[in-house]
Amino acid sequence: MGMQTAGGMTMNRSLLETFKQQLWDHEPGLCPDKPWNKELDDELAGTPVSDLYEGAADADPYALCVKSGLHLWNESLNRSHSISQEVENASGSYWHGIMHRMEGDYGNAKYWFRRVGDHPVYVSLAREAIQAAAGRLDDRLVGSGGPWDPYRMVDLVEKWRDQPEAPEAQALRSIQRREMALLLDYVYRRSTGGAEG
Repeated sequence: MGMQTAGGMTMNRSLLETFKQQLWDHEPGLCPDKPWNKELDDELAGTPVSDLYEGAADADPYALCVKSGLHLWNESLNRSHSISQEVENASGSYWHGIMHRMEGDYGNAKYWFRRVGDHPVYVSLAREAIQAAAGRLDDRLVGSGGPWDPYRMVDLVEKWRDQPEAPEAQALRSIQRREMALLLDYVYRRSTGGAEG
C-alpha cells in the first residue's frame, strides 16, 4: 500500500515512509540546537541507506541526500551535515546550505547555495513561498513571482531567528518546511530513476 505525499511521490511501505510519517507534520525551527526527536534520530542514523526503501543504494548520492534530508527535517544538524558534505552534486550542496543556514553560519550557507546553482526545485519553491509568505513577509524573497532567491532566504532567517513567534519567522519556518519537502521529493525521485525536474 502506498502513501501520496504533498510533493506527489508515492512510496511503498518502507522505513522511509515510517520516518516521513513521523516527521511530516513537524515544522523544523530556523535555528535548532538539538534533534527534535532523539529516538527517531538514532533509529535513522542506524539504518543503512539501502534499507530505507526499495531501490536505494548505499553509495547513490541521491539516496544519501534522502537520508541527509530526513536528519535535517528532524533538526539533527550534525548527522545531516556528515552526509551532505560527502555528496558531490547540487542537491547535496543544497542540503548542506540549508544545514548551515539552520546552524546560523550564514556566510557558509551562502557559499553552499552558490554551489547549488539553479536547482530544479526553485521554480516550485518560488510559487509555494509566495503562498506561505502572504501578508507576513515582503515580496523581496521571490519578487512578484520571480525566481527563488536562496541568499535572501538566508538574510531573512538571520534577521528573524531570535523572534520565533513573529509572523515573519513563522512564515520562514513554513517556507523552510516546504523547501525541505520539495527537495526530499526531488532526491527521492532521482534516487529511484525518476526524471530530473
